[in-house]
Amino acid sequence: MACKVCGDQIYGWITYHEWTPAEFQRNVESVLEARRLWARREITKTTLGDVIKAAGFAPTDEGLLADPDLLMGGALLRRWNYDWMHCAFQAGFMSEAMWLVFKNIAILKFGSIGAGGDSMIGYLRQCQFPQCRRSVGRGLHHLFAPEMLKKHNSHRYIVANASVQFTLYAVVRAWATMEAEDDAQKEHLLVYLTVSRIIDIIRRVKHRQLSTACAKPMLLSGIAAWLELHKAKYGKAHIKPKYAWMWLFSKRLEDCEWLFDMFYVERQHQIIRAQAELVKNTSTFESSVLFRVVDAQCESLRKSNPLEDSYQLVGRRVPVAGAIVGFLADACVSGGNANTHEY
Repeated sequence: MACKVCGDQIYGWITYHEWTPAEFQRNVESVLEARRLWARREITKTTLGDVIKAAGFAPTDEGLLADPDLLMGGALLRRWNYDWMHCAFQAGFMSEAMWLVFKNIAILKFGSIGAGGDSMIGYLRQCQFPQCRRSVGRGLHHLFAPEMLKKHNSHRYIVANASVQFTLYAVVRAWATMEAEDDAQKEHLLVYLTVSRIIDIIRRVKHRQLSTACAKPMLLSGIAAWLELHKAKYGKAHIKPKYAWMWLFSKRLEDCEWLFDMFYVERQHQIIRAQAELVKNTSTFESSVLFRVVDAQCESLRKSNPLEDSYQLVGRRVPVAGAIVGFLADACVSGGNANTHEY
């Protein structure tokens, strides 16, 4: 992506350029060459920053991206998945969409954001969240307290972690549908209904109710339809370069039949963190951490008792009913025999 992207360029996502492996390698080489030129003071640090922004990443000479064998044989362009939850809810397009529909309906109907917050709090207190933790479901009304409304307004999007916003987006839709009365309010509601359908599709894929192959064209058309309405209603001021990642996520969706979200990714961070904290020499940080992680995982797999506290798969282990020694995580381990169960 170019280092400076205007609304019209973002708006042209349908023809968004995708890198080939050769172009990806050239981008890596361009950044490495710019680093060497900057080290010799042949270019300024600002110019180096522009090159890094244009490439989209910042490889170092000692990093894995600088390894030519890995670049040629690893097909790195197919080795990552975009984290859709951070793209959508961490200062992303859904964070902004929720704030825009709430703010505008609050002002148009109730006269102020604060009065709209009182209406939302009243609505949330009437809702029940039987399968949701108190800190998430029953605590959503805290997001519309006066001090939080000021924070949202200053950022121009809902400020909360992604899992909370994932719970909130459908609630905001229900509130906006109930409160929108005249045509001006319904215009904001229409834009929000269109964008929330994008998350509805992703939720169905996440719950295995829709295949990734079927969801891909639905997401691409859904994003295009929302972007048409969003730009017509709010203009280019509310279009950010970060929105492009959701488009690329949709184009890559069918690469895998499973959809992994931030909950899986964030739990994996803990595996890396334990080893990364031990590395003090950062000159070869990437390779050092990966060597330690692989070594630790191999050592864990050699253990005779996989139920020790030092070893467990992603997610909490829960007892298996009827088994004296049995737990359920990504695998069911009962009586020392491991059987993989997909869920």
